[in-house]
Amino acid sequence: MELLVENMDEKYLVKYTIKEICDELEVSKPTVIQTFKLLEEKGVLTKIKNGLYRLNLSDEL
Repeated sequence: MELLVENMDEKYLVKYTIKEICDELEVSKPTVIQTFKLLEEKGVLTKIKNGLYRLNLSDEL
């Protein structure tokens, strides 16, 4: 999550592919996909298209 927050723009958009995240964090593709699905289910992350996501953050962050 920290990687996404650190790399979002002023519109809360994050441009990162699954592979880039796997390489950056040294984790498996299934781990990233499972985590993204969970974040989407919780309403924290919205997939715009492959490699582009919007973080749905509250003003508390």
